[in-house]
Amino acid sequence: MQPYVGNGAFPGTCQAVGAADDCTFGLIVTQLIGTNLTESPLFHSHLEKLGNLNSSSLTQQACLSYNGKNVVNLPASLPQFSKEDDPTRILSLHCNIYPKEDICAPLPKT
Repeated sequence: MQPYVGNGAFPGTCQAVGAADDCTFGLIVTQLIGTNLTESPLFHSHLEKLGNLNSSSLTQQACLSYNGKNVVNLPASLPQFSKEDDPTRILSLHCNIYPKEDICAPLPKT
């Protein structure tokens, strides 16, 4: 992987391939290195509608990639930042998983 991603080479590899970082990573692993990727229901692309995920399983997910208005739906029972402060709800989710992080101090308590 070193020639494709090491020493800051990854952005150039993405540009040369003409694909987003996740697609380029998959191409490097499968085509250039010759290793199969493992599909997992715990990884979610920014192209996937995060609002369709079961809100009770959000804290068990390995990766939630979001983009713009693609937001997660948190259960109303969880403390949340205002939609103005956290329009994607990712910060609120993060702080419910890791409440002791400094950035989470202003999170309203229930």
